[in-house]
Amino acid sequence: MEIVDLHYHSVYAAGSTKGASLLDTLTYFGNTREPFTITVAGEKLVILTSAEDAAAAYKNNDLKYDVFVQDLFKQLSMSPSSLERIYQSPEHFARDGDDQARSLLQNENPLHKCLLHFQSDLYKQQLHPGEKLDLLQDRFLGYINDHMRWESFSPVYVLPSASDKTSSGEETISLYKWCQEVLVDSASRTFFGDKLLEIDPTFTQTFSDYDDNSWKLLYQYPQILAKDAHGPKTKMLDTLETYLKLPKESRSDASWLIQTIEAEQRQIGNGDRDIAIILMSGYWVINSNAWKLCFWMLAYILHHPTLLSTLRAETLPAIIPPHSTSTSTPPSTTINMPHLLTHCPHLSSTYDEVLRLTNSAAAIRTVSHPTTLGTKTIPPNSKIMTPFRQLHFDAAVFGPDPDSFDPDRFHRDKDLARSKSYRPFGGGTTYCPGRFVARQEVFMFVVVVLQRFEVRLAGLEGGRAQAFPRLDRKKPSLGIMGPVRGADVLLRVKPAVVGR
Repeated sequence: MEIVDLHYHSVYAAGSTKGASLLDTLTYFGNTREPFTITVAGEKLVILTSAEDAAAAYKNNDLKYDVFVQDLFKQLSMSPSSLERIYQSPEHFARDGDDQARSLLQNENPLHKCLLHFQSDLYKQQLHPGEKLDLLQDRFLGYINDHMRWESFSPVYVLPSASDKTSSGEETISLYKWCQEVLVDSASRTFFGDKLLEIDPTFTQTFSDYDDNSWKLLYQYPQILAKDAHGPKTKMLDTLETYLKLPKESRSDASWLIQTIEAEQRQIGNGDRDIAIILMSGYWVINSNAWKLCFWMLAYILHHPTLLSTLRAETLPAIIPPHSTSTSTPPSTTINMPHLLTHCPHLSSTYDEVLRLTNSAAAIRTVSHPTTLGTKTIPPNSKIMTPFRQLHFDAAVFGPDPDSFDPDRFHRDKDLARSKSYRPFGGGTTYCPGRFVARQEVFMFVVVVLQRFEVRLAGLEGGRAQAFPRLDRKKPSLGIMGPVRGADVLLRVKPAVVGR
């Protein structure tokens, strides 16, 4: 059966926003959720809109994501020789010597994957449940906890106009900057150690500038039109290259993942600049979503007083008093994370609902052989996109009010989180390995805010209440969307009274 072809002015109209274009298209086709194509600059994209087709695409080995990855590395200026090496078989690099004996690519790679594909296994070893994740998570949550001490508050997010505490002891805080500063700084130190930020204390701000404009690289804007992406990109790469030139012993506090990726890249002959590109892409993935999810969770919670009260009561038993001698929780934290993960259904439901509403991830694949999805046959070399956001607003799955925030949606129906229509972390071979650490870092930040501080929405001039911030649906995003430029949630914050 032939796929209907439509012409759009922008690929983004079909992708990462719940904008009228894609929903109107589904209505036009009677909401059959059959694949259709859009033509963009002479290139066709096949759009999958059904959960069944998306699931089938993930299982189909004839659908590859390498073209997208290669295009990304080219935009990051990876050398052709390194790009070739990361796709070569490990046998190509087999040699005698100590490096060979230590190489996981050579010795723990039974499927003989190329290094780029094997690197996904390294991420899973670090970020899936197990000893490596436990060690990483203890450190990560400890950094977050230290950041969130009242005496550690930073002028980055304490608004300068209100830097002097009022008689009530409150500070005025930018929620947007608070989430970003704490989580990106903590993740940077957890994965790369302290040396990276010693080299460039502004590295996290440079990343923020890059993250705001990186979509221009993905859409291959000419460099002259994407200076606000290329400038921060180059500065980040320069810092990472300097980092890699330092003696290994001076950055031995980096995570197992970062040290192993570097070692394996060096083993196949890649140099500092191209390894920096590999690490920058990882840094981007690690830091682009969790802080935005924290922002949206707290925005929703603080705009819904009943939910705020419910979550404060539900999470209170997870607070470990400072004098506790419990050994079940890392000494650097005051949160019983296992309790949050297993005994806080309203917190979990709120997390999943906010993910559903704010996520704009999409899967992109290239067809290597004729492929049938549903009743449609897709020819070789076609590009397939599955925009997950439109799946998250399917009324047949999520109920008659999918546009509304309902913090109990996933609590009432426990099967929703396992639905084929709910894909905030993708699926298949690219199923995000960071989903476990993401939930814990978000829970840590949100619960510390709710339990350690008295928090309320700041009033505006004239006694006006703050409007809820709007999602920036116009800017392409690979994950959690941010608010429109300039939007924020202003908070009045002070330490909570013990025993409240």
